Amino acid sequence: RDAALAAGVCTHPAPRSMKGFANSVAPAALAIVPPASGGVYVGVFVTRDGEPSGAAKSPGKSAKKSAKKKGTAAAGGGNAAAAGGVARLALVHAPRAHPALAPSVASVAPLAPDGSALLDAKKRKSGEDGSFPFDSFDAVVDAIGAAVKSQRVVAQRATVTSWLSSRGLRFIDARMASNGSSIVAFSAKLGDGPWGAEPAAACEVLLRGVDGVRLTVRGLPRAPSVRGTRGEGGAARAEWDDGASGASRGGVASIAVEDDGVVVAVDYPDGDFSPGAACGDAHRVVALHAFVGRLRPELGVGAWLEPLSAVVETSGGGAARVSWVGGIDDGGLAAVAINEESAKGEDAASEAARVGDADAFVEAFNGASR
Repeated sequence: RDAALAAGVCTHPAPRSMKGFANSVAPAALAIVPPASGGVYVGVFVTRDGEPSGAAKSPGKSAKKSAKKKGTAAAGGGNAAAAGGVARLALVHAPRAHPALAPSVASVAPLAPDGSALLDAKKRKSGEDGSFPFDSFDAVVDAIGAAVKSQRVVAQRATVTSWLSSRGLRFIDARMASNGSSIVAFSAKLGDGPWGAEPAAACEVLLRGVDGVRLTVRGLPRAPSVRGTRGEGGAARAEWDDGASGASRGGVASIAVEDDGVVVAVDYPDGDFSPGAACGDAHRVVALHAFVGRLRPELGVGAWLEPLSAVVETSGGGAARVSWVGGIDDGGLAAVAINEESAKGEDAASEAARVGDADAFVEAFNGASR
């Protein structure tokens, strides 16, 4: 563990506290694969040759008894290394059922000796377990570093799918993009009742490992009240320059109008919070466009779209920027007045946006300007 830390790999401070390993043999070290919220680790199991390992299937009763007699020193790796032991790398998925609970092992999959990929199925069937002589700390640490880097997409996927599952959203996992990256695709719409009547948007989270993640929201209908995107058709007024809602966690967002509707894309740098930020921003984008779609032309309004916000103008001279404010679970849409005429109606308009009442939203600004 010390050698891995010195090489810049974050490790679990107490591998033996994690329950559920095969043969009750904990790894000598657990390297955390970022993002940590995915609950994915690279386990290093160090044993004497022939001893049961937590990276292997459960042995027979005699092997279990033998392991108990030999004690837990083999799991720690010190004595095993001195006696010409062997090391095995494994990809460990140990999610938390609740944030307050300790992680519990859900699956353990053997990795190739160099840590670059899962051990080939044919090799596993032939009896290979990915073990290699533990004759050098450097060789093991290099393999750990390679495994942490190569399995980053797995941790990103686990984070995204956990986020979606906790909110009851259906998703398609492990679609492959043209460049070989993995995609988690899902549809998103707001709530039940009148909100649920809005068409669902197609959301994709492209998982790129050390290159971060990319969110793409497609199929957003261009509402009749939408006059264009920010900067389109000369829509770049000086009073609009400040206050545009940005993407979470350093994401760089863009918006475009295509034949099948509006497309919003956000690129996030690699980071522990990037996958969750992509999911949250997908919700923000869909919520915004669901509300803009309710702004009917007969209300005398026009909207200019930004990636994660929209500038709405009313016939009475009101102007405000609408975007999602606060967390996904406890936040909502809010309006921020752009000109002095709209300032008095800001609170009422924000409440109307939060509940999706387009008529009350427009009246709040028109009334404030009278």
